[in-house]
Amino acid sequence: MAKLSARDRTELVRWDSLTRRYAIMSDRSLLCNSGNGWKMSGKIKTELSLERVVADRQEKLRTQPERRPAYSRYKALLCSEFALKDRFHVHTICEMLANDPDGVWSELDNRNLPMDLETVIALCHAYEAAQKEKCSGPKE
Repeated sequence: MAKLSARDRTELVRWDSLTRRYAIMSDRSLLCNSGNGWKMSGKIKTELSLERVVADRQEKLRTQPERRPAYSRYKALLCSEFALKDRFHVHTICEMLANDPDGVWSELDNRNLPMDLETVIALCHAYEAAQKEKCSGPKE
């Protein structure tokens, strides 16, 4: 298990994917947390400028809502409603049952992740919109 504060390193940038949280550290480490603590995921190559990698990541994070608005809405809803450790299960349930909000609600209830049906419907619609956006390709 990795620690964010180990070896006098500092966190340079942190971001969330749908099911994980990542951090780039000052010692070039890439850490990943999927809900069970931070783990070493990799290292930034020494040939790459650490400042450039961090700046590129920050720019990508800043422009993502403009580039992929539907995905950004789905991610925001998923991240705001569920703990990091539960997001993988919720996202998988949405993948399998996105066109059946009642089924998603039932699966979440079975996993002791209670949520009102209106929010589940919004989550399913946001997932479907993100999938359509993904299939339509990048905007010119």
